[in-house]
Amino acid sequence: MGKLVYARKEELAEIWQLFVEAKRTMQTQGIGQWTDDYPNKEIIERDIVQRQLLIYKNEAGEIVSTGTLCSESLESEESHGYNGHTKCIHRLVTKASKMGNGFGTTWLESCLKDFCESGDVIYSLTNHTNKPMQHLFEKAGFSVIDTTSITGREPFGPFYIYKRNR
Repeated sequence: MGKLVYARKEELAEIWQLFVEAKRTMQTQGIGQWTDDYPNKEIIERDIVQRQLLIYKNEAGEIVSTGTLCSESLESEESHGYNGHTKCIHRLVTKASKMGNGFGTTWLESCLKDFCESGDVIYSLTNHTNKPMQHLFEKAGFSVIDTTSITGREPFGPFYIYKRNR
């Protein structure tokens, strides 16, 4: 069985390929989540350097899901009880060829169990068109607490803010 670990800089090329595939898949499925410029390789590299990007490898050692867990706040979190125990999940993806095999669920469950402490409040957001991510969050006990728009991505419509207590 694989394990969730912090990504290393030498894994950037493999990780970036997951994002390239995810953008293509989302576009094909009509999911308005990301743009050509976001996320970009520099953002992913920064996440790695700041030890915020977590990867899940399958038994063969292949990176099959990745996401960022950080202590940064979402713009509207302050009104929802942001504090020192707040964490945010960003840019959670599963390798396109491995979708539907539970790797997104495994990443999320491992993140909550191994990288979040009791008392933490975890936020994330996803576009209203991103049904697979909504299902993943709701299955993991997250609830929609509000909607927001994101600067530069207004044409995509509302984003749902999800919250879960650990």
